Amino acid sequence: MIRSKFNRFRAFITRASRARPLALTFLLACAAGCDEQGAEGDRCNPYDSHNDCSSGLVCAGSSMTPAAAIIPFCPEDYCCPVDENGNVTGTSPFCQPGCNGGAAAICTASMDPGACLLADGGSLQAALELDDAGGATAPAAADSSPPSEAGSADAGSTDGGSMEAASGD
Repeated sequence: MIRSKFNRFRAFITRASRARPLALTFLLACAAGCDEQGAEGDRCNPYDSHNDCSSGLVCAGSSMTPAAAIIPFCPEDYCCPVDENGNVTGTSPFCQPGCNGGAAAICTASMDPGACLLADGGSLQAALELDDAGGATAPAAADSSPPSEAGSADAGSTDGGSMEAASGD
């Protein structure tokens, strides 16, 4: 019986020693991932108590979050460089207006006219103007003449008569 317990203990130690390198690798990978700061274009969390981004970068993005800088038509937050005025200056597609598909996502979700224009290839200036106007385009020059009588007549009525005249009663 003593021999049996010894053999089981020895087998346990053998199995544990095989798992040790795997466990060590897992712990080192987790530790490296927790300490790594975001590079330009990496996702970040503006609600964290610390800066997720590397030195010189700020968590920029959506106007719905407490981001340090706003990226127009961007629903997420990304690590981006900013100038002294707080304008995003990054070259990553995620630091550009519309943030690499963000404008299309906003357009699909809310049909925001400015986001839809930018997603369809429109200029940022035109998209911002459309967005600032609440989605309304500039009003066309109003025509002061009243609508013509011919345009307002019912196209289906040719005799101008009543239903009795049409039924033959």
